[in-house]
Amino acid sequence: MKLDPSEVLRVAVLARLDVDPDEAHALSRQLSDILDYVAKLEAVDTNGVPPTANAVQIPGPRRPDTVRPSLPPATAVAGAPESEGNDILVPRILA
Repeated sequence: MKLDPSEVLRVAVLARLDVDPDEAHALSRQLSDILDYVAKLEAVDTNGVPPTANAVQIPGPRRPDTVRPSLPPATAVAGAPESEGNDILVPRILA
């Protein structure tokens, strides 16, 4: 797919990017190359290929997830810089 510099400038405005006309010429060639490559990928037959989340198999957890007793609240807040009862106090970030 061939993009011309005017299309690149239009997309730059929509994306709120500051692109000068000289840069738009180079970007139009680069983006055209990328779109041509994507078109090649779309032509690949992927029927029968299962969807994957990762390119390589990632091992699962090394131990079973078991329910164990948690820390007592007093111990959990003991290392906090500030606490009030069983709550850890943190600086306010929203007005």
